This record gives sequence, structure tokens and C-alpha cells, in this order.
Amino acid sequence: MCSLRCFFALVIFVVISHHNQLSSVVANKLRLEEFKQTRAQLVGSKFSQLCTTQEGTGPFHYKWTKNKHQLSSAGANYQVKSTEDGSLLIINQLAATDAGNYSCTVTNSAGQSDQQTTMLTVKGFQF
Repeated sequence: MCSLRCFFALVIFVVISHHNQLSSVVANKLRLEEFKQTRAQLVGSKFSQLCTTQEGTGPFHYKWTKNKHQLSSAGANYQVKSTEDGSLLIINQLAATDAGNYSCTVTNSAGQSDQQTTMLTVKGFQF
């Protein structure tokens, strides 16, 4: 039979174990640096958007989308360069058709994610 001392030791063990589990979940929470909500640039100019992880445990995986469709470096006008804690989207020469919502999503091995979005407006005429 467990004495009162044994009972309290068991309760303390359970509380500490639960706290350690919660601490490890909080430690893996991801947070990206905030994007400007809107950006406006001229046709023909170069656009770049940096996506950096401010908090969280890696390794990280970055994905870029335009209007919810995944982008890749396969397109001649788009470049995506990623490192272990950030990703850079570059559009070399903006066209009117490049206007839209650009989002960067980061995920980690714990299955957590964060996303930031900017709305790009392209101004001017294309000749």
C-alpha cells in the first residue's frame, strides 16, 4: 500500500512529466518573420521576398505559392533559394501577370507549420 509520501511522489512525477511534454511541444512551435501585407512594384523591376524562421526547431522545409498554387524554380522568371533557416523568392523581371498573393509556408519534422503572405501589385504597362 502506498503511503502519503509515496502518493505525493507519484503526483509530483506525473506533473513534472506532463510539464516536460508540454515544454517540448512549445519549443517546436514555428514562427516566421512577418511579411508586409501589400507590396507594389513596377513592371520590369526585380521582386524579392525573404522568408525566415524566427522560432522553432528544424530541420525546416519551405514552400512558396502564388494564389495557392505551388511555385518552383523551374520557371525561367522565378527563383527559389533556400537555406536551413530561410528561403528567398526572386522574380527577375516583373510582368503584370505576376501580380497576386505570394505565400511562404515552413514546416518541421514535428509536423508544425507557419505561413506568411504578401499581396503583390504590379504597376505600369508592359511593351
